[in-house]
Amino acid sequence: MPTPSASRLATLRYAVLDECFARDPERPAGEPLPRFFKQDLLDLVNKRLKEAIPGTKAIAMRTLEKDIQDMQRLFGVKIVRYHEKKRAWYSYAQEGMTIRAGGLTGAESSKLTGALEICDRFAGNEGTKWLPWALALLRHSFHLDANSLKARRNQTEAQGWSIGQPHRFPSVAVLEHIRDGLHLGDWHALRLKDGTAISYLPEHLHSGRDTDVVCGMERRIDENGEPMLVMRVLDWLEIETIEHMSDADHFKGAHLGRSWPQWCAHRFAVRPGEWSTFRVWNAAPEEVRIWFSQLRAQQLQFRPWHASQSPRVEAAAGGQIFTFLLVADDALRSAVLAEARDAQLLEPLEMRNEIRDLMGVWPRAYDAMFGP
Repeated sequence: MPTPSASRLATLRYAVLDECFARDPERPAGEPLPRFFKQDLLDLVNKRLKEAIPGTKAIAMRTLEKDIQDMQRLFGVKIVRYHEKKRAWYSYAQEGMTIRAGGLTGAESSKLTGALEICDRFAGNEGTKWLPWALALLRHSFHLDANSLKARRNQTEAQGWSIGQPHRFPSVAVLEHIRDGLHLGDWHALRLKDGTAISYLPEHLHSGRDTDVVCGMERRIDENGEPMLVMRVLDWLEIETIEHMSDADHFKGAHLGRSWPQWCAHRFAVRPGEWSTFRVWNAAPEEVRIWFSQLRAQQLQFRPWHASQSPRVEAAAGGQIFTFLLVADDALRSAVLAEARDAQLLEPLEMRNEIRDLMGVWPRAYDAMFGP
Protein backbone atom coordinates (compact mmCIF):
# COMPACT_ATOMS: atom_id res chain seq x y z
CA MET A 1 0.00 0.00 0.00
CA PRO A 2 1.43 3.44 -0.95
CA THR A 3 2.33 5.78 1.88
CA PRO A 4 -0.45 8.35 2.38
CA SER A 5 0.48 11.99 1.97
CA ALA A 6 0.81 14.30 4.96
CA SER A 7 -2.20 16.24 3.68
CA ARG A 8 -4.33 13.10 3.46
CA LEU A 9 -3.44 12.16 7.04
CA ALA A 10 -4.20 15.69 8.25
CA THR A 11 -7.59 15.57 6.53
CA LEU A 12 -8.45 12.33 8.32
CA ARG A 13 -7.40 13.79 11.64
CA TYR A 14 -9.47 16.94 11.09
CA ALA A 15 -12.53 14.81 10.34
CA VAL A 16 -12.17 12.87 13.61
CA LEU A 17 -11.66 16.04 15.64
CA ASP A 18 -14.60 17.73 13.93
CA GLU A 19 -16.80 14.84 15.08
CA CYS A 20 -15.53 15.12 18.66
CA PHE A 21 -15.90 18.90 18.92
CA ALA A 22 -19.43 19.03 17.48
CA ARG A 23 -22.30 20.03 19.78
CA ASP A 24 -25.42 17.94 19.23
CA PRO A 25 -28.37 20.33 18.71
CA GLU A 26 -30.74 17.55 19.86
CA ARG A 27 -29.03 17.25 23.25
CA PRO A 28 -31.63 17.62 26.05
CA ALA A 29 -31.53 20.89 27.94
CA GLY A 30 -29.24 20.70 30.95
CA GLU A 31 -27.35 17.66 29.71
CA PRO A 32 -23.60 18.35 29.87
CA LEU A 33 -21.49 18.45 26.74
CA PRO A 34 -19.49 15.32 25.95
CA ARG A 35 -15.96 15.79 27.26
CA PHE A 36 -12.99 14.83 25.11
CA PHE A 37 -9.81 15.40 27.07
CA LYS A 38 -6.55 15.79 25.18
CA GLN A 39 -5.46 12.23 25.82
CA ASP A 40 -8.90 10.96 24.76
CA LEU A 41 -8.61 12.90 21.51
CA LEU A 42 -5.12 11.61 20.87
CA ASP A 43 -6.13 8.00 21.47
CA LEU A 44 -9.22 8.26 19.28
CA VAL A 45 -7.39 9.98 16.41
CA ASN A 46 -4.66 7.34 16.40
CA LYS A 47 -7.25 4.55 16.59
CA ARG A 48 -9.17 5.93 13.60
CA LEU A 49 -5.97 6.46 11.61
CA LYS A 50 -4.93 2.87 12.20
CA GLU A 51 -8.37 1.62 11.15
CA ALA A 52 -8.40 3.74 8.00
CA ILE A 53 -4.78 3.18 6.97
CA PRO A 54 -3.19 0.15 8.66
CA GLY A 55 0.43 0.70 9.54
CA THR A 56 0.11 4.46 9.92
CA LYS A 57 2.47 5.85 12.53
CA ALA A 58 0.75 7.26 15.63
CA ILE A 59 0.85 11.03 16.04
CA ALA A 60 2.29 12.80 19.07
CA MET A 61 0.49 15.25 21.36
CA ARG A 62 2.22 18.23 19.72
CA THR A 63 0.72 17.21 16.36
CA LEU A 64 -2.74 17.09 17.91
CA GLU A 65 -2.28 20.55 19.41
CA LYS A 66 -1.15 21.89 16.03
CA ASP A 67 -4.19 20.30 14.34
CA ILE A 68 -6.52 22.15 16.72
CA GLN A 69 -4.80 25.45 15.88
CA ASP A 70 -4.81 24.69 12.14
CA MET A 71 -8.53 23.86 12.09
CA GLN A 72 -9.34 27.28 13.51
CA ARG A 73 -7.03 29.01 11.04
CA LEU A 74 -8.12 27.04 7.98
CA PHE A 75 -11.87 26.86 8.51
CA GLY A 76 -12.72 29.82 10.72
CA VAL A 77 -14.21 27.71 13.51
CA LYS A 78 -13.80 28.56 17.19
CA ILE A 79 -12.63 25.73 19.46
CA VAL A 80 -12.98 26.40 23.18
CA ARG A 81 -10.61 24.91 25.72
CA TYR A 82 -12.13 24.01 29.10
CA HIS A 83 -10.33 22.98 32.28
CA GLU A 84 -11.42 20.33 34.74
CA LYS A 85 -9.20 19.13 37.55
CA LYS A 86 -6.03 20.29 35.82
CA ARG A 87 -7.04 18.56 32.59
CA ALA A 88 -8.14 20.27 29.38
CA TRP A 89 -11.01 19.25 27.11
CA TYR A 90 -12.27 20.85 23.91
CA SER A 91 -15.53 21.69 22.14
CA TYR A 92 -16.78 23.98 19.40
CA ALA A 93 -18.00 27.33 20.71
CA GLN A 94 -21.57 26.83 19.49
CA GLU A 95 -24.08 24.36 18.06
CA GLY A 96 -23.91 23.68 14.35
CA MET A 97 -20.25 24.67 14.04
CA THR A 98 -18.32 22.38 11.72
CA ILE A 99 -15.49 22.44 9.20
CA ARG A 100 -17.71 20.76 6.62
CA ALA A 101 -19.82 22.56 4.04
CA GLY A 102 -23.51 22.05 4.66
CA GLY A 103 -26.94 23.48 5.24
CA LEU A 104 -28.91 24.16 8.38
CA THR A 105 -28.22 22.55 11.72
CA GLY A 106 -30.92 20.46 13.34
CA ALA A 107 -31.88 23.29 15.68
CA GLU A 108 -32.02 25.80 12.83
CA SER A 109 -34.17 23.45 10.73
CA SER A 110 -36.64 23.11 13.60
CA LYS A 111 -36.85 26.88 14.09
CA LEU A 112 -37.28 27.58 10.37
CA THR A 113 -39.91 24.85 10.01
CA GLY A 114 -41.88 26.37 12.89
CA ALA A 115 -41.68 29.85 11.35
CA LEU A 116 -42.88 28.58 7.97
CA GLU A 117 -45.79 26.73 9.60
CA ILE A 118 -46.89 30.02 11.17
CA CYS A 119 -46.73 31.67 7.73
CA ASP A 120 -48.87 28.83 6.35
CA ARG A 121 -51.83 30.17 8.31
CA PHE A 122 -51.83 33.36 6.26
CA ALA A 123 -51.66 31.69 2.83
CA GLY A 124 -54.76 32.56 0.84
CA ASN A 125 -55.43 35.83 2.63
CA GLU A 126 -55.91 38.95 0.57
CA GLY A 127 -52.61 40.25 -0.77
CA THR A 128 -50.70 37.03 -0.01
CA LYS A 129 -51.29 34.92 -3.12
CA TRP A 130 -47.51 34.85 -3.55
CA LEU A 131 -46.95 33.34 -0.10
CA PRO A 132 -47.48 29.62 -0.95
CA TRP A 133 -44.82 29.84 -3.66
CA ALA A 134 -42.39 31.66 -1.40
CA LEU A 135 -42.86 29.07 1.33
CA ALA A 136 -42.45 26.22 -1.15
CA LEU A 137 -39.21 27.73 -2.45
CA LEU A 138 -37.82 28.07 1.05
CA ARG A 139 -38.73 24.49 1.91
CA HIS A 140 -37.20 23.21 -1.29
CA SER A 141 -34.04 25.26 -0.76
CA PHE A 142 -33.46 23.97 2.76
CA HIS A 143 -34.72 20.40 2.26
CA LEU A 144 -37.45 20.74 4.88
CA ASP A 145 -39.17 17.53 3.80
CA ALA A 146 -41.91 17.10 6.39
CA ASN A 147 -44.75 14.90 5.10
CA SER A 148 -47.28 17.68 5.65
CA LEU A 149 -45.42 19.80 3.09
CA LYS A 150 -45.19 17.17 0.35
CA ALA A 151 -48.26 18.26 -1.61
CA ARG A 152 -47.16 21.88 -1.85
CA ARG A 153 -43.63 20.91 -2.83
CA ASN A 154 -44.99 18.66 -5.59
CA GLN A 155 -47.11 21.56 -6.82
CA THR A 156 -44.03 23.75 -6.96
CA GLU A 157 -42.03 21.15 -8.87
CA ALA A 158 -44.91 20.76 -11.31
CA GLN A 159 -44.55 24.48 -12.10
CA GLY A 160 -40.90 23.88 -12.99
CA TRP A 161 -39.18 25.85 -10.22
CA SER A 162 -35.73 24.61 -9.34
CA ILE A 163 -32.81 25.86 -7.32
CA GLY A 164 -29.25 25.78 -8.59
CA GLN A 165 -27.60 25.52 -5.17
CA PRO A 166 -29.73 23.77 -2.55
CA HIS A 167 -28.33 25.54 0.50
CA ARG A 168 -28.52 29.09 -0.80
CA PHE A 169 -31.32 31.31 0.47
CA PRO A 170 -33.36 32.88 -2.40
CA SER A 171 -33.12 36.65 -2.46
CA VAL A 172 -35.96 39.06 -1.76
CA ALA A 173 -35.98 39.92 -5.48
CA VAL A 174 -36.79 36.31 -6.37
CA LEU A 175 -39.71 36.20 -3.96
CA GLU A 176 -41.02 39.53 -5.24
CA HIS A 177 -41.06 38.25 -8.82
CA ILE A 178 -42.84 35.08 -7.74
CA ARG A 179 -45.41 37.33 -6.12
CA ASP A 180 -45.73 39.35 -9.32
CA GLY A 181 -46.58 36.25 -11.33
CA LEU A 182 -43.47 35.14 -13.22
CA HIS A 183 -44.06 31.50 -14.24
CA LEU A 184 -41.52 29.22 -15.84
CA GLY A 185 -42.46 27.96 -19.28
CA ASP A 186 -44.79 30.88 -20.10
CA TRP A 187 -43.99 33.90 -22.25
CA HIS A 188 -43.87 37.26 -20.49
CA ALA A 189 -43.50 40.89 -21.44
CA LEU A 190 -40.73 42.17 -19.17
CA ARG A 191 -39.62 45.72 -18.63
CA LEU A 192 -36.07 45.97 -17.38
CA LYS A 193 -34.73 48.68 -15.12
CA ASP A 194 -32.79 50.23 -18.01
CA GLY A 195 -36.14 50.87 -19.75
CA THR A 196 -35.82 48.00 -22.24
CA ALA A 197 -38.98 45.97 -23.02
CA ILE A 198 -38.46 42.34 -24.03
CA SER A 199 -40.49 39.20 -24.78
CA TYR A 200 -39.03 36.52 -22.53
CA LEU A 201 -39.57 32.83 -21.84
CA PRO A 202 -38.17 32.03 -18.34
CA GLU A 203 -37.17 28.37 -18.03
CA HIS A 204 -34.96 27.98 -14.96
CA LEU A 205 -34.24 29.72 -11.68
CA HIS A 206 -30.63 29.46 -10.53
CA SER A 207 -29.31 30.60 -7.17
CA GLY A 208 -25.61 30.98 -7.80
CA ARG A 209 -22.53 32.01 -5.88
CA ASP A 210 -23.13 35.74 -5.99
CA THR A 211 -26.58 36.37 -7.42
CA ASP A 212 -29.92 34.87 -8.37
CA VAL A 213 -30.53 34.60 -12.11
CA VAL A 214 -33.32 33.45 -14.39
CA CYS A 215 -32.38 31.51 -17.53
CA GLY A 216 -34.48 31.48 -20.66
CA MET A 217 -35.05 32.69 -24.21
CA GLU A 218 -35.70 36.17 -25.56
CA ARG A 219 -37.62 36.74 -28.79
CA ARG A 220 -36.19 39.36 -31.14
CA ILE A 221 -36.59 40.45 -34.75
CA ASP A 222 -33.54 40.02 -36.97
CA GLU A 223 -32.33 42.43 -39.68
CA ASN A 224 -34.62 40.72 -42.20
CA GLY A 225 -37.68 41.22 -40.05
CA GLU A 226 -37.83 37.56 -39.08
CA PRO A 227 -38.34 36.37 -35.48
CA MET A 228 -35.32 34.84 -33.77
CA LEU A 229 -34.55 33.38 -30.36
CA VAL A 230 -31.63 34.47 -28.19
CA MET A 231 -30.37 32.66 -25.09
CA ARG A 232 -30.47 35.13 -22.21
CA VAL A 233 -29.62 34.96 -18.52
CA LEU A 234 -31.07 37.81 -16.47
CA ASP A 235 -30.16 39.00 -13.02
CA TRP A 236 -33.41 39.12 -11.03
CA LEU A 237 -32.57 42.67 -10.02
CA GLU A 238 -32.72 43.74 -13.69
CA ILE A 239 -36.46 43.07 -13.88
CA GLU A 240 -38.75 46.05 -13.24
CA THR A 241 -42.24 44.86 -14.25
CA ILE A 242 -43.82 41.59 -15.43
CA GLU A 243 -46.84 41.01 -17.64
CA HIS A 244 -48.03 37.57 -18.71
CA MET A 245 -48.48 37.26 -22.49
CA SER A 246 -51.92 35.84 -23.25
CA ASP A 247 -50.94 34.51 -26.69
CA ALA A 248 -50.09 30.88 -25.87
CA ASP A 249 -48.79 30.30 -29.41
CA HIS A 250 -46.43 33.25 -29.24
CA PHE A 251 -43.48 31.14 -30.32
CA LYS A 252 -44.16 27.52 -30.99
CA GLY A 253 -41.05 25.38 -30.86
CA ALA A 254 -39.25 27.63 -28.37
CA HIS A 255 -38.55 24.63 -26.13
CA LEU A 256 -35.63 22.90 -27.77
CA GLY A 257 -35.02 20.16 -25.23
CA ARG A 258 -32.66 22.32 -23.19
CA SER A 259 -31.59 21.32 -19.71
CA TRP A 260 -30.78 24.56 -17.92
CA PRO A 261 -29.95 22.83 -14.61
CA GLN A 262 -27.30 20.77 -16.40
CA TRP A 263 -26.03 23.83 -18.27
CA CYS A 264 -25.66 25.72 -14.99
CA ALA A 265 -24.07 22.78 -13.17
CA HIS A 266 -21.22 22.64 -15.70
CA ARG A 267 -20.18 26.26 -15.14
CA PHE A 268 -18.16 27.65 -12.28
CA ALA A 269 -20.54 30.60 -12.11
CA VAL A 270 -23.67 31.57 -14.05
CA ARG A 271 -23.61 35.23 -14.99
CA PRO A 272 -26.09 37.48 -16.78
CA GLY A 273 -25.53 37.57 -20.53
CA GLU A 274 -27.03 36.92 -23.94
CA TRP A 275 -25.98 34.73 -26.84
CA SER A 276 -27.42 34.71 -30.36
CA THR A 277 -25.66 31.46 -31.20
CA PHE A 278 -26.33 28.09 -29.65
CA ARG A 279 -22.62 27.34 -29.67
CA VAL A 280 -22.60 28.57 -26.07
CA TRP A 281 -25.37 26.13 -25.27
CA ASN A 282 -23.54 23.23 -26.88
CA ALA A 283 -20.17 23.91 -25.21
CA ALA A 284 -19.18 20.62 -23.61
CA PRO A 285 -17.70 20.36 -20.12
CA GLU A 286 -14.18 19.01 -19.96
CA GLU A 287 -11.72 17.80 -17.37
CA VAL A 288 -10.20 20.75 -15.55
CA ARG A 289 -7.08 20.10 -13.44
CA ILE A 290 -5.94 22.73 -10.95
CA TRP A 291 -3.01 22.67 -8.56
CA PHE A 292 -3.77 24.20 -5.14
CA SER A 293 -1.28 24.99 -2.38
CA GLN A 294 -1.21 22.67 0.60
CA LEU A 295 -3.09 25.14 2.78
CA ARG A 296 -5.83 25.70 0.20
CA ALA A 297 -6.05 21.99 -0.59
CA GLN A 298 -6.81 21.16 3.04
CA GLN A 299 -9.72 23.60 2.96
CA LEU A 300 -11.08 22.09 -0.26
CA GLN A 301 -11.17 18.61 1.25
CA PHE A 302 -14.04 19.83 3.44
CA ARG A 303 -15.37 22.75 1.41
CA PRO A 304 -15.22 21.89 -2.30
CA TRP A 305 -14.25 24.55 -4.82
CA HIS A 306 -17.10 23.40 -7.08
CA ALA A 307 -19.79 20.71 -6.91
CA SER A 308 -18.07 18.76 -9.71
CA GLN A 309 -14.90 18.33 -7.63
CA SER A 310 -13.62 14.77 -7.96
CA PRO A 311 -12.58 12.83 -4.84
CA ARG A 312 -9.47 11.82 -6.80
CA VAL A 313 -6.59 14.03 -5.66
CA GLU A 314 -2.92 13.96 -6.73
CA ALA A 315 -0.03 15.12 -4.56
CA ALA A 316 2.33 17.46 -6.42
CA ALA A 317 4.92 20.18 -5.79
CA GLY A 318 3.97 21.23 -2.28
CA GLY A 319 0.26 21.00 -2.87
CA GLN A 320 -2.44 18.88 -4.47
CA ILE A 321 -4.04 18.63 -7.91
CA PHE A 322 -7.84 18.59 -8.01
CA THR A 323 -10.00 17.58 -10.97
CA PHE A 324 -13.31 19.16 -11.97
CA LEU A 325 -15.78 18.77 -14.85
CA LEU A 326 -16.47 22.27 -16.15
CA VAL A 327 -16.90 24.38 -19.26
CA ALA A 328 -13.73 26.40 -19.83
CA ASP A 329 -15.27 29.88 -19.97
CA ASP A 330 -14.66 33.39 -18.64
CA ALA A 331 -16.10 32.54 -15.23
CA LEU A 332 -13.59 29.72 -14.76
CA ARG A 333 -10.72 31.92 -15.94
CA SER A 334 -11.68 34.65 -13.48
CA ALA A 335 -11.99 32.16 -10.62
CA VAL A 336 -8.51 30.77 -11.24
CA LEU A 337 -7.00 34.26 -11.49
CA ALA A 338 -8.67 35.19 -8.19
CA GLU A 339 -6.83 32.26 -6.59
CA ALA A 340 -3.47 33.19 -8.18
CA ARG A 341 -1.54 32.98 -4.90
CA ASP A 342 -2.72 29.45 -4.17
CA ALA A 343 -3.72 27.91 -7.50
CA GLN A 344 -2.42 27.11 -10.96
CA LEU A 345 -4.52 25.85 -13.83
CA LEU A 346 -2.89 22.83 -15.48
CA GLU A 347 -5.56 21.76 -17.95
CA PRO A 348 -7.07 22.63 -20.35
CA LEU A 349 -3.77 23.77 -21.82
CA GLU A 350 -5.25 26.51 -24.01
CA MET A 351 -6.73 28.33 -21.01
CA ARG A 352 -3.55 27.76 -19.02
CA ASN A 353 -1.57 29.60 -21.71
CA GLU A 354 -4.14 32.42 -21.75
CA ILE A 355 -3.79 32.85 -17.99
CA ARG A 356 0.00 32.86 -18.21
CA ASP A 357 -0.18 35.70 -20.73
CA LEU A 358 -2.61 37.65 -18.55
CA MET A 359 -0.32 37.36 -15.54
CA GLY A 360 2.46 39.38 -17.15
CA VAL A 361 5.65 38.89 -15.15
CA TRP A 362 4.18 35.93 -13.27
CA PRO A 363 4.39 33.27 -16.02
CA ARG A 364 7.79 32.24 -14.65
CA ALA A 365 6.03 31.10 -11.49
CA TYR A 366 3.84 28.83 -13.63
CA ASP A 367 6.83 27.48 -15.53
CA ALA A 368 8.91 26.76 -12.44
CA MET A 369 6.58 24.07 -11.11
CA PHE A 370 4.87 22.55 -14.08
CA GLY A 371 6.59 23.83 -17.21
CA PRO A 372 5.23 26.07 -19.95
